[in-house]
Amino acid sequence: MVVGSYLISSTHMRIKDEKGVHFTGLPYGPPPIEGRLTPSKLKERIELVFQLPNKKMKNLVIVNSSLSYFEMIQACVEVAEKYADNVMVIPPLLAVLTYAFEELSKFRNPPPKEVILVITITSKFVDFVILRRDQNFQLYVAEFQHFEDLNQCKAMFLKIYNHFYPHSTIFVVHDSVLNLADEIKYQFKPENCFIKTFKKWDFVLLLGALFRAMDDDDGFDTRYHIANFSSGFETRIRNNKRQILLPERSPLPCNIHGFNGIGQIINVFYSPQYYQMFDDLSCLKRLAIKYTINASGQSNEVLGYVDERGVPYAKDSIEFKKLEISKAAESEMQSADKKDVDKSDQNPSTFDTIIVPHQTTSTSGIFSQLKSSSINDLHQIKFLFRDNFYAIEVFQSGSRKLLQDHFGNKWTPLYLSMAEDIVQIGEKAKTDYEMFPKHVIYDVLKVIGKPLNEIKVDPKWGFKLIEKNGIVYFQIETTSDPRLFPQEMVIAAFLKTMKLQTESILNVQIKEIRLSTNFKLTGSQKVVFQKAAAKNFLEILSFDFLNV
Repeated sequence: MVVGSYLISSTHMRIKDEKGVHFTGLPYGPPPIEGRLTPSKLKERIELVFQLPNKKMKNLVIVNSSLSYFEMIQACVEVAEKYADNVMVIPPLLAVLTYAFEELSKFRNPPPKEVILVITITSKFVDFVILRRDQNFQLYVAEFQHFEDLNQCKAMFLKIYNHFYPHSTIFVVHDSVLNLADEIKYQFKPENCFIKTFKKWDFVLLLGALFRAMDDDDGFDTRYHIANFSSGFETRIRNNKRQILLPERSPLPCNIHGFNGIGQIINVFYSPQYYQMFDDLSCLKRLAIKYTINASGQSNEVLGYVDERGVPYAKDSIEFKKLEISKAAESEMQSADKKDVDKSDQNPSTFDTIIVPHQTTSTSGIFSQLKSSSINDLHQIKFLFRDNFYAIEVFQSGSRKLLQDHFGNKWTPLYLSMAEDIVQIGEKAKTDYEMFPKHVIYDVLKVIGKPLNEIKVDPKWGFKLIEKNGIVYFQIETTSDPRLFPQEMVIAAFLKTMKLQTESILNVQIKEIRLSTNFKLTGSQKVVFQKAAAKNFLEILSFDFLNV
């Protein structure tokens, strides 16, 4: 069998066949397609490239190495589907991480709760990535830290290593800064340490993508495959404020959402990251969609969609509308099939099953908005808050169950972090607290709905409480400067995560919830929760006391 990897718009690829791993490309000389590259011209070029293996490929992994327009990615995949049984589009980070695992996958039997640290060092930046395994033993990115000051490398290594104590540490390092990796390895002696050097960035991406295309039969242990994830997308709105539309490393498939504010015409950009421009690495703002799109100013609006293969689609495009029609028809067929099954199924206990989401489960499906029944027809949803944790309870067919997150937890830490450019909730935020305590909010139930003079301030809090016009705000550090958060915005962030988790697992939309706490809420505290729910288009039907 043949597997391959390809960088969008290039004239060569890597393949593995019966002869082994080798590099193949179009003959040197004038480019086969002249002039500015367009989707149609790209198709002509890659038709020639994908014919080079002379056999249909089992798997083909394409790296979005230069952060291409959506239309270019779609054009590439359209041709690739003729030459490969399975096609996947991955971001550069996934290619780098898979490249890092080459030696590890050859000899190591993964421990049950494996933790891996991958450090990428170039002359421009250093990336620290912590990978863990979820309850399905699937590797995922648990932590990501980016630095552009190489002088921080040793200090950050020691801090991260001592906090996570990984089973293996891998350096992916450019030849020009190899001495830095050697110094860290010699000084700190990390366990199971590997150093992988490179001269050209595209070599790393192309070979990493090839390993992602390989399975056990091809010589790569698939236990070291990482579930595919998306690039991040953002825009600029009023006052040039940065607005995240889709967080980086979001599980697939997923929506690219709008934002709360005034409706306007916007550009969609990739979240900043380094990519190869000629022989150098550059970090420039790159447009993801060639044209502007209309945004209504509502966060529940879908501006785009990234499918399970990693292919992105923009709102109002022909391809996006084709997807809507196709999935709507599929939904109708599944609904009809379900009715037939329900008529013949005499075992009501089948309704008691609660599916636990895998790390790759979508946090929000675009097509669930096309046709969905009311959540109250099938389930009753209750959001539970207890001390510094939250949970989601589903009452269904006489049975009560708690949903699990992708860590396998029923109760999630009530922590919110701004240690990165986006809001992080739960376990990730709690981990951030250990390293960046001034960037994290917790103990929110001890604060909301109370005047400042009634709040018992804990000296261990890294956040501050600021009172303005009689209203108490949380103040935390962000990657740019300190920021004030209204209480209802903090609670809204938790409710949004809980809503998306519920909709993803149950495959329905929810508009109504019940809310339960392990203490009696005051009137002002209920108002905070109601305002937060309204921001997520939710209505709280009742408040009650949680007996624990």
